[in-house]
Amino acid sequence: QGIDECLELALQGELVTGKDIYYESPLLKTNGWTTGRYGPLRNAQGGIIGVIAIIRDITKRKLAEQKLFDNQQRIELIMEQLPSVLWTTDVDLVFTSSSGSGLKEIGQEPNAVAGIPLHEFFQTRDMSHPSLVAHRRALQGQSITYDQDFAGRCFPPSPACRWPPAPPRSAAERFCLGCESS
Repeated sequence: QGIDECLELALQGELVTGKDIYYESPLLKTNGWTTGRYGPLRNAQGGIIGVIAIIRDITKRKLAEQKLFDNQQRIELIMEQLPSVLWTTDVDLVFTSSSGSGLKEIGQEPNAVAGIPLHEFFQTRDMSHPSLVAHRRALQGQSITYDQDFAGRCFPPSPACRWPPAPPRSAAERFCLGCESS
């Protein structure tokens, strides 16, 4: 909602949050972003006599969001070009992502496996399946390498073919990262 609409709604008694607004001030030679909250200003009898507006400078947040977006775009470009298959799983051994140009070689699309448990993907209930064992060990903090046969191809272990342990800050941050060179 624009400022005029926010002011009008506040004059009607509503508490409103406006949309983020970019500004430039040639006089002050500055620019940035603001956001505002608007509400009715009432007299002692409860009648609306004006609007109270709280405007916050959110320029730092917007710059951080843009930097994060730019970094995400770079990472996605790198992942699309990476001559490998890179994937992540959660603590329940469910795929959370997959990427890399190597996916084309095995007939997969990026993130097509997201939400699929490893045992379903590898069509096994055998808990001693090498991939399931490797992922469980990785979740225990070990870095693992093993040969992987998939789609008629053998992906040999390489220095990049491991699940590097990273100390999680919380249980929700525990995951496995896998990579196989194509």
